[in-house]
Amino acid sequence: MSETQKKVFRFKFSNELLDLMKEFSQVHQHDTKDNFSDNWSLFLDKNKDLIEVEERRLKENGFVGSINDKMYKSVKYYYAKKGCGCGGGGGGGEGGEGGVKKKVERKKYVSVGYDVLVMMNKHISENIKKEDYKPDKGFNEFINDIDNIDKDSDDYKRYKKAYKNMYYRFSIPS
Repeated sequence: MSETQKKVFRFKFSNELLDLMKEFSQVHQHDTKDNFSDNWSLFLDKNKDLIEVEERRLKENGFVGSINDKMYKSVKYYYAKKGCGCGGGGGGGEGGEGGVKKKVERKKYVSVGYDVLVMMNKHISENIKKEDYKPDKGFNEFINDIDNIDKDSDDYKRYKKAYKNMYYRFSIPS
């Protein structure tokens, strides 16, 4: 390698070999380990000429190592595991049709309410000095003081999360 050439750190396969590897990985994506290895050996034998040309090309560019190992890892981990039809391997982890992810509908955030937060703050600040005070016990007392809320309701879950978060903020040294 001459001094004017830049050193290559990432060696990419030719498009022709890459297409064969992608096709192989998609066909054998759900094979068992032994079956995958057997089919891989057949793939290497079938495409021996193309692989040798590719190996020469990569070695001329400075690649050191086993091309068969590099190809196997690419097929096994980047294409078969990722369910990715992309060229770079990595990304598109949600296989599906064409690698398109479904958009997840987010819930609308509902706040606890300022007045409830003030009551929580007051309750925690009054009780945190007690030796037997714990956030779960304190929350149960708080719920009984303000209102009997059904434990399965969304309000109960939101209040509990807010109470424990507020307790945590009180308990950490500032």
